[in-house]
Amino acid sequence: MDSTTMLINGLDTIKLLKHEAIDRLDSVVDDLPKYKKNLKELIANFTVDDMLYLINTIYRDTEFKSSLYYKIYNEYFDEIEELIHIMMK
Repeated sequence: MDSTTMLINGLDTIKLLKHEAIDRLDSVVDDLPKYKKNLKELIANFTVDDMLYLINTIYRDTEFKSSLYYKIYNEYFDEIEELIHIMMK
């Protein structure tokens, strides 16, 4: 395996991790439609900082905290943060 193949595989891995993180965040936004526009903007121009900002904004939202699925979504946020840490390595 040459360095180009390793780079491509690394980029593919990052792309997969990014899509997984966005997919989990999309599940949260399905129940909080006011964040749909923010999610679409994130998908169009993805940055880790913007994803973390959106997660923190949603996390502080009282509507989110009163959601029936709060506990599950809170776990999603932990998983998204883990995926981000893997992407940053």
